[in-house]
Amino acid sequence: MPHRSPVPVIPIATDAPLDLLGVAFRRVLSGRPPVTVDGAAVAGLPARALRLDEVRDQLADRRCPTATRDAAWAYLIGRARAEAGVWTVACLGIALPGLTATSHRLCRDLSHDT
Repeated sequence: MPHRSPVPVIPIATDAPLDLLGVAFRRVLSGRPPVTVDGAAVAGLPARALRLDEVRDQLADRRCPTATRDAAWAYLIGRARAEAGVWTVACLGIALPGLTATSHRLCRDLSHDT
């Protein structure tokens, strides 16, 4: 059975789901040792250990090739499926800027519909 890393326990002062996710992702980023992606395992990323925020920033860059994004997401989702816990938080944290932008856009559109 694969080792499943625990999700960090986080004291929170908010219950907004994306805020909670941001707190959890920051906690994963500050872990010792930090969670990293093996860039050599992902075509198009630098062949070194990459912090999760580095991966997030590289994937968010408009110049990042689609093939690199696809390979990185396949790697990340594979880790989350195999290990859950921290890697699930890692995937969601890397997706957080897009999730936040989409939620703001949807909420803005909803407020104009009423």
